[in-house]
Amino acid sequence: METYLVHAKATPTKGSKEYGTAGGAHVDIFLHSTSESKAELSAIDSLMNLYWTVEEVIFVLKITPERFQKLDTIAQEHYHLAQEHGISHFFAAWPVEDRDDNVIEVRELRDKDDSTSTKH
Repeated sequence: METYLVHAKATPTKGSKEYGTAGGAHVDIFLHSTSESKAELSAIDSLMNLYWTVEEVIFVLKITPERFQKLDTIAQEHYHLAQEHGISHFFAAWPVEDRDDNVIEVRELRDKDDSTSTKH
């Protein structure tokens, strides 16, 4: 088996502990597989088991020694975790976006003694 990196964009569902606090995430999944297509399916399945919906699989790469050397320290740590446990996830999440229905009106405040104000 080879080690693959699957990079996906995902959003948490109600069963996820991140639901309501994370609006979504870019997820790096390092895992063992026999092929690129099986790695992609296994990564999607693992995210679904964590109650995340995969919006898009951005890329799948087999980790060669040359590619490993180009990984940053955090990615190398997750590679090693996958070697040890078979799979590792790294979530780079963003917060829930502001809602469109939270509208406020901003007005300039005038001084009470401002002679240009309209009196009713």
